[in-house]
Amino acid sequence: MKRARGGFTLIELLTAMSLFLTLGIVLFGLLRQGLGLYHQGESRRTSYERGLALLDEIATDLRAARGGIGLLTPDPDILFLVDHDSDGRQRLRFVRSIPREMADEDLRLAGSMPGGDKDFEFGEFRARSSDPKKAPAWRALRGLAEVAWVCRPAGEGSDPDRRSMTLERAMKAPPGGDSSLMKNENLTPERTHALASGVLYFGVDLMADAGTDEPELLDEWDSSRARLKTFRWHVGPDSLADPRDDLFPRAVRLTVTIEREDAGAAAPKVDATVNAKDRRIPVSTTEDLPGPTDPFPFVKIGDEWVRVAGTDRSGSTLTAAERGARDTTAAPHERGARVHTGQTLIRWVELPCHREAVR
Repeated sequence: MKRARGGFTLIELLTAMSLFLTLGIVLFGLLRQGLGLYHQGESRRTSYERGLALLDEIATDLRAARGGIGLLTPDPDILFLVDHDSDGRQRLRFVRSIPREMADEDLRLAGSMPGGDKDFEFGEFRARSSDPKKAPAWRALRGLAEVAWVCRPAGEGSDPDRRSMTLERAMKAPPGGDSSLMKNENLTPERTHALASGVLYFGVDLMADAGTDEPELLDEWDSSRARLKTFRWHVGPDSLADPRDDLFPRAVRLTVTIEREDAGAAAPKVDATVNAKDRRIPVSTTEDLPGPTDPFPFVKIGDEWVRVAGTDRSGSTLTAAERGARDTTAAPHERGARVHTGQTLIRWVELPCHREAVR
């Protein structure tokens, strides 16, 4: 008698195939989630490193800041100025020392030619010639240079919905003169050079001795006490030529927010039109949005910063604790507007030129 061959029934094969298929789908989902977390972490690390390098550059300038008091002859051209441009963006300008002036061949040429009347623009540094016969007739630098840090919108051809900016720097020596960077009309794009892109926020807070037990933080400063009428210790135009009453902050707090490099099509978007008073903002996803326990719970929609109070469990609504945060104005937003997030870093820098405020 013949014995039946062993094998699997059709139902058993289908069951096994469905189990393997289910297992494959689960493993693929876990793999995709893991890769997503990896790319997210790499993006955050890159943004952190870019922000850290930017803060190092600004801190290096600030640690070399100079004040007019203490010199043999007080110099009214030595200023420390923090103000806002017409769009409300902060600008940081001051005078710093040039510690390696005599160690550089180009810098040593300054003031060496008769009739020297040209300023040294550090943005053109590499184009300079070290041949005294070919070099322009630069003015003597006096070991001092003006530095300006300004934010500008992203250039032409960039994503129109991308609200990041470039942080640019200008430096020229010696201080003062018709081309001084302290004059607003001289802060042209031709004189500044981009050092960082993807900057969502640049903030400067200045620690002042307000004559109280607790130091005060200000968002503007005028060491001459003559330029900014809104400055707390403003005196008047007569103070501009008298550096003996100049004031310099004790320390500076720098805050930058760098947008993630992978922010794009997958970034959260506003899911319905909202007005300037709405506290609940529908969004396409709350994934990767900051929460209330985040040290910097801010997102940017258009030109407005929003401080986040939390997100709902369904992942479709963002609740705002404050509209128009970070000195911006609450505004309506259309459906599809991008919700920007980034890596925020803070750096405190003590100034060597600090001078106590007048009590």
